[in-house]
Amino acid sequence: MPQFIVKGVDRESGFDTELKIDAESEANARVKAELKGVVVTDVSDGRWAAPDDAEPARRIVVPKEWRPAPKLQQATAAANGLASLVRFIAGVCFVIAVLTTLVGVLGLVYGVADAAGYTVFAFLWWIGAFGFKYLSEYMRARA
Repeated sequence: MPQFIVKGVDRESGFDTELKIDAESEANARVKAELKGVVVTDVSDGRWAAPDDAEPARRIVVPKEWRPAPKLQQATAAANGLASLVRFIAGVCFVIAVLTTLVGVLGLVYGVADAAGYTVFAFLWWIGAFGFKYLSEYMRARA
């Protein structure tokens, strides 16, 4: 059974409404909508069709003066690459900081004499790790 899209106004509320109604013909769809309390303003078949006065799709062209210059694109790519390298260095510092922290804590627990030196060394690696991390984020934001 064909399906029709019926547009109209609800009699009780006065709001615009749109119904999908299964009916044999457009006239039957109109009657069924009126029986449901809709003042019908338009009936169309269930398929979407572009109106006759619709304009063809247009291609959007960005003016050359709005496009970024190739040198700017290269500079941005280079800055992002350098930021990635700094982020990698931050990751290496983080791994070393975790390992030296573990060695320092285990040294303190088991009474090793150099444990205090390892904890200071770990603290410096933590500073480096977070410093490089924030430096890389700053570089990406500025790129």
